[in-house]
Amino acid sequence: MLFSSRKFNYRKRFLIQISLSGLFLIFLICLSFFFIHQIKLTSQRVEAKKFSLEGIQNENERIAQLRLEYKEAQPYFSQVNSFSLTTKEVIDVLSSIETVAKQTNNVVRIDMIEEKQINEQVQSLKYQISLRGNMKSFLDYSKRFEELPAFLKIEEVDISIPSGDNEEGTMLHRFFLFSKKDKEEIYQKP
Repeated sequence: MLFSSRKFNYRKRFLIQISLSGLFLIFLICLSFFFIHQIKLTSQRVEAKKFSLEGIQNENERIAQLRLEYKEAQPYFSQVNSFSLTTKEVIDVLSSIETVAKQTNNVVRIDMIEEKQINEQVQSLKYQISLRGNMKSFLDYSKRFEELPAFLKIEEVDISIPSGDNEEGTMLHRFFLFSKKDKEEIYQKP
């Protein structure tokens, strides 16, 4: 009996050890799944931060590029600003156009056909000039128009003369210019 009880103890001990080993193994498997899940979550967070960091780096590169381009373009800003005319200068240019038309024996009519606000201080003004005269007077007018002291961009020119250089016809042309607000206009906001 003594022998059989020892056998029973060994057997019991063996079963307990196997059971504990099995439980420990199950615990380790569960723990490994937990850690694998935590690693995946951390990896996803790191990946998201890496993607965000790449976006920020791209933005920083674009900002650096814009700063460089701005620095390169800065000397031209005063020239671009000189293209923009004040309200008084626009009136002077239109008066000059009327004077040139009369001096070249043309009858003139000036119509504003579009006004577009570029920003708070600058706007684009588009005009149409209608002239009545002959081909020689149109050519004289065109030469003098190019000599005006303002930057005027001509978009379209239409000439219709029935026949011959001395016949009377019409010339239409459209141009635009940039106008900036006078300092007084800026400070006198409604």
